[in-house]
Amino acid sequence: MKEFLKMTGAVLTGLVVWGIVQAFFVFFMFAMMAAGLGKSDNKQPVAVDDYSVLRINLSDAIDDRSSTDYASIYSSFSFDKVQRLGLNDISRSLYNAANDDKIVGLYINCSDYNLEDIATADALRELIVEFKKRSHKPVYAFSNSFNNLDYYVATACDSIYMRVFGDFLLNGLCSQSIYYKGALDKFGIEAQVIRHGKFKAAVEPYLQEKMYKFPGFEVQKRTARKYEYNAAAQVLGYVREADPKFIKANPYYKPGDYVGVAGIEKSYEEQLRGSKGTQIFIVDVKDRVQGNYKDGIYDTAAVVGLNVQ
Repeated sequence: MKEFLKMTGAVLTGLVVWGIVQAFFVFFMFAMMAAGLGKSDNKQPVAVDDYSVLRINLSDAIDDRSSTDYASIYSSFSFDKVQRLGLNDISRSLYNAANDDKIVGLYINCSDYNLEDIATADALRELIVEFKKRSHKPVYAFSNSFNNLDYYVATACDSIYMRVFGDFLLNGLCSQSIYYKGALDKFGIEAQVIRHGKFKAAVEPYLQEKMYKFPGFEVQKRTARKYEYNAAAQVLGYVREADPKFIKANPYYKPGDYVGVAGIEKSYEEQLRGSKGTQIFIVDVKDRVQGNYKDGIYDTAAVVGLNVQ
């Protein structure tokens, strides 16, 4: 019994001590929250003197949006002590500066830039260009040394300055798609593509290797009729893509199908076109193919058209 009471007392003492520690921790959290709110609410209006210049320092980390006032509650617990600006704050400051007669220009300090990506640099550059169009005030950029992103931003300015013994290193800005067609061929894999919507070029890396040399073009497969001799065109006729009026009168055809419209091509269209094959797929909610419906028992194979001899 004595040992039981001893253990019970130890447990109760531990619970009391743990409760005191928790209470202190909760009190500390509320104190930090109150301090953060008090700090965030203590924003004094900035007095702008005549002939002032707005300065943007690229050494500060730039995010898409600045932290909200309530986010300052948690900043005291963070090890990230880098001062962060938001593109929304920069946009608002540039808009106000463009309409403030006391501000006569804009100065971009590119030294020790902290831009993380080309998207941020491009957005900042567009804001500077818009400031120039709206205000017609001069914009200057300075840096101890220039690199890709900071110089890209600086090119929107009227004048660019650098110290006498500064560094200037440009590697260029580019992007390139990765093409997988060659790798797939080595493994004997053929990509089966179902196009839907207007982003047809998204599948090019899986179908061919060299379309990057021809920006704006895309590959589309279609059937074509072959002529053994380059003669008698007036007899053979020609084919063209079926127009909406023809498709309405002939439901067999779909947009993108080709049909004979003159000569032998028109007269023997039904024999030359063959028969279409069909495949029914199962797709998920994201329109991704999961397989053939009922293992393809309702699929039909295409039949090649006849030859005219």
